[in-house]
Amino acid sequence: MKRTLRRYTRTFHFHSFNLHPSPPVSTFTTTTHHHHAATTSTSSFNKHLTSLTNNNQHLTAIYLYNQIEFNKIITPCIITLTILITSFFHLGRVSLAFSVFGKILKRGYVLDTVTLNALIKGLCVSGEVSKALEFHDELVAKGFELNEVSYGILINGLCRDGRVNAAIHLLRMIEKNCFFVKGNVVMYSTVIDCLCRNGFVNEACEFYYNEMLVNGVCPNEFTYGSLIRGLCGVGRVREGFGLLDEMVREGLYVSVYNFTVLIDGLCKKGMLVEAREVFDEMVKRGYEVNVVTCTALMGGYCSNGNVDEARELFDKVVDRGFAPDVWTCNILIHGYCKVKRLDDAMKVYNEMRHVGLVPNVVTYNSLIDSFCKSGGVSWAWEIVKTMHDRGLTPDIVTYCILLDALCKSQCLDHAILLFDQLVERGLEPDVWTYTILINGFCMNRRMDLGEYHVHGSFLIICMIMVHPRIISLIVSC
Repeated sequence: MKRTLRRYTRTFHFHSFNLHPSPPVSTFTTTTHHHHAATTSTSSFNKHLTSLTNNNQHLTAIYLYNQIEFNKIITPCIITLTILITSFFHLGRVSLAFSVFGKILKRGYVLDTVTLNALIKGLCVSGEVSKALEFHDELVAKGFELNEVSYGILINGLCRDGRVNAAIHLLRMIEKNCFFVKGNVVMYSTVIDCLCRNGFVNEACEFYYNEMLVNGVCPNEFTYGSLIRGLCGVGRVREGFGLLDEMVREGLYVSVYNFTVLIDGLCKKGMLVEAREVFDEMVKRGYEVNVVTCTALMGGYCSNGNVDEARELFDKVVDRGFAPDVWTCNILIHGYCKVKRLDDAMKVYNEMRHVGLVPNVVTYNSLIDSFCKSGGVSWAWEIVKTMHDRGLTPDIVTYCILLDALCKSQCLDHAILLFDQLVERGLEPDVWTYTILINGFCMNRRMDLGEYHVHGSFLIICMIMVHPRIISLIVSC
């Protein structure tokens, strides 16, 4: 433990820490100074500090502590100092947090798991997961017994740090009774969620069946939610429904989120009839359908060209008081654009503005792309102008759409000027950008587009950006 303290601590001077109190705190400190300890107890002060930290007023909390201690109004206890540790970690001041820990040790307070967990969590949140593990090892070596919360924090920290194998190893050590605690549903669910989010769905299922259930840990709604999302994400929707049945048998609450994930999974497999049946069953059971659920089903309809069904669903839920957001409208606009029904797409766009929804770059990109592909390039540029007038900056997708239209219209000189413009505005061309230009030059037989701003033709530069190995071929020639 001394090694950890030496690594992090430095002389702890509250007065040297640049803090600026808000007016309410100044009033509080003045009042407590006049009435002294008769009206201010340590417990009430701790409640006030906790209230400040819960509202993310960490600088104010530290300043208030400084004033109270400097004026010797109360004697801070270990709870006070633990709150202070949490505030320093939230401000990214790891060394000062451990300085407070040193003050705790110096005053001879009996350490509890609340304080130790605050230090472990602070290190993990600060990205110092390895240091948190070292600190854990020091504590265990000194004979301290941590609890389930401690190990939940460490496992979560490892998973967030992308070290899921280390998290699994730690959990297995826990199950071997190495640390006098048992693995719980939070620890297992954290590992399963991490595996699923990183695409290791098979491993997540094996961990669930072969370790979690075998060790007698009952899954909760979060466990099932992670597994269902993971399975649906890789097209294993039937297995997702199997887990949903398990939830029902276990008496667990099936949320709108669970249904939405299954609907989205069915839509991505083209099983729109089944997806609509699940949606209707939700409504029948009295679930409050949200914007994400509607958008998932509408996206399924539009992806399969069934834009009228998407519109019918949209109108139906709006009539029931559902308030669509910009993403719901974008799905509908994109669906109409995909089947070349620009008038209907513009109708939705105008409806958006009528109800106070602000179109975003995605909205405009769908319209610009559709106008370009239907030969209405002049209309597309009008929409670009509208974007500028409304304070929206075109993104790399917007420029790629316009570059593609210019190349297909044999306006290669204008395409190069537009490319210059996007670079000047700080946008980063991607493979799609360069591929569009290469295709345009080749289709128009402009293989020798002349010298560009640097040595070599513009076409060669584009090819190099897409395929860096071409550099070695050019050099060898």
